[in-house]
Amino acid sequence: ADQRRLDDVLGAAALIDVTHAQARVASTLADQARGAHAHQVRAIAAEWIQFEGWLLASTGAFDRAVPLLEEAERAAVELGEGTLVAQARNFRAYVARRRGDLPALTDLFTAAYRTPGAHPAQQAGDARQAAPGHALLGERDQARRLLHEAADLAERARDLPPPETAYWLTAEFSLLGLGLAHAGLEEYDVAADLLSQGLEGLPEDQRGADWTQEYRQALARARRA
Repeated sequence: ADQRRLDDVLGAAALIDVTHAQARVASTLADQARGAHAHQVRAIAAEWIQFEGWLLASTGAFDRAVPLLEEAERAAVELGEGTLVAQARNFRAYVARRRGDLPALTDLFTAAYRTPGAHPAQQAGDARQAAPGHALLGERDQARRLLHEAADLAERARDLPPPETAYWLTAEFSLLGLGLAHAGLEEYDVAADLLSQGLEGLPEDQRGADWTQEYRQALARARRA
């Protein structure tokens, strides 16, 4: 958990090599695990693999990231770990968004949203992030329907702690996904307000994180529009 937070402070590139080594060790342990704690060991290994995939995706190494995220998703599905399955799908959808692949973005965020066992905060975030894909594909009614469903889920998540595998899913972070959704609906004033509030509300150790650049760029586009 501490190493995941280092990504926010040091940047993804600084952690890739050490995370690769740790993910391989965790995978070896998971393959050999037996007894009462085997399930937990395998879940931790799946999370390490997913984290390595995220770091690669964050630095733009998409061709290396996607197989790892798919591997992490398969492992999480086998283990019945809904929060990990949803997060792996979310990261794959992030890659699709960075690549500008709208159909894949929409399909993957929708799959993450519908993952059995996902945390309500994950579902709310994934619904919000699927919405702009629908909007940009001309499916505006579906986009608005997803935003309404996301609002209901966010209300359910309000009194729950974020899942341990996605500590960043706070109310402030949720404004960023909502801002992207409104930008996709061409509601740029609303988008700019939400993105600005979300960025300003992030914890101090997350404000300079690599992943915030996508939202800062979206804010600049919304303001220009």
